[in-house]
Amino acid sequence: MPTVHLVHGFNISDGGASTTDKLIPYFEERGYTVVEHDSKWSSGILRDLMNVRYGNRKRAEAVAEMIQPDDLLVGHSNGCAIINIACWLLAKVNPEHRVRCMWLNPALDADSPISPIVSNFLVLHTHTDRVVQISKLLRHHRWGDMGRVGYKGLAGSKAMNCEYENLGLMKLGHSGVFKSQENLYKIMQAFDDWMEEI
Repeated sequence: MPTVHLVHGFNISDGGASTTDKLIPYFEERGYTVVEHDSKWSSGILRDLMNVRYGNRKRAEAVAEMIQPDDLLVGHSNGCAIINIACWLLAKVNPEHRVRCMWLNPALDADSPISPIVSNFLVLHTHTDRVVQISKLLRHHRWGDMGRVGYKGLAGSKAMNCEYENLGLMKLGHSGVFKSQENLYKIMQAFDDWMEEI
């Protein structure tokens, strides 16, 4: 049975209950076993920002230890940054691994280098995502605005960009996709279409 790993974003106190956890029933009905990678956040915005800077690698190491070949890695915001680091770490020890990624509003540079173990990835983004636009301005931080503009890097043949607006989802901002069942249904339709293409 295939496994999906869910990695939520930063500065939340509910372990992803209001974001990535809402995807669990959709993946389970598609036959996936779901593994959640929860982080402790909400110690205050400045402390959490430092925790991203100095703690993401440790979080990524924990994710990498659980990844098996052909797993699906699904992240939101900083969760995508953690997944990206995890894939690079795993490439050093298991270069033959292949995984797929689904990133929602990724807090990554639009041209971020992608680990060779990532065979394909789906980037769901919106020009209304002001959070990642602002995060790109943080000095000495690893975040960027891929969640606003999509993927623009050299691994283009592996990437599929999907703007929420093309799914009929308007003005979602950074986390609005998780606000309704209709939104989730539409992004899972996009996921199904992507899986058929790859």
